Amino acid sequence: LNMNEETREISPVDFSEMDTPAIWDVLSHEERSAGFVNFPLAHPPRQVDPFFIGGIPAHAKQEVAYPDEVQQYLDKISYDVHPHVDPEVDPEGFYRAVQELTEVQAEATIELVERYDPSILWVVFMGLDWIQHHFWDEDLGDENLVQEFYRFMDGVIGDLLEVVDSDGNVCLVSDHG
Repeated sequence: LNMNEETREISPVDFSEMDTPAIWDVLSHEERSAGFVNFPLAHPPRQVDPFFIGGIPAHAKQEVAYPDEVQQYLDKISYDVHPHVDPEVDPEGFYRAVQELTEVQAEATIELVERYDPSILWVVFMGLDWIQHHFWDEDLGDENLVQEFYRFMDGVIGDLLEVVDSDGNVCLVSDHG
């Protein structure tokens, strides 16, 4: 994030202003096809072969994907980068909205992998982060919401592993350890 020193206003990084190459620049230089899904703070979407989908803080009315046919596909499936339910007003609705958003993002990822077969795939799922921030010690019925979401994500990851090349390497990373 960038901060305006005078106004203290925060804005996303514009990757075109960076002094060093981004990972997609390195991969393009090496002539590796790479698909990025829900990559935060990358708006407008980068022109990466075969596809790039930006993430937060973009909103539903912005184009988040390159090339145009990927954006058109995302529009058809109601792809979004964040839920539109306030967790303070409707916690259960927020939880369901995060699950639904994650399912749509996973569906899009699977479709794009099958369509374009990138040699490298980088997917960012924000749902678990949001659920942990809002519901760390919260239960819904008999179930802890964070534990339930971990089980949900296990299924999502399992679905993705079914479509990626079995000879490839998979790295699962968390920004919270």
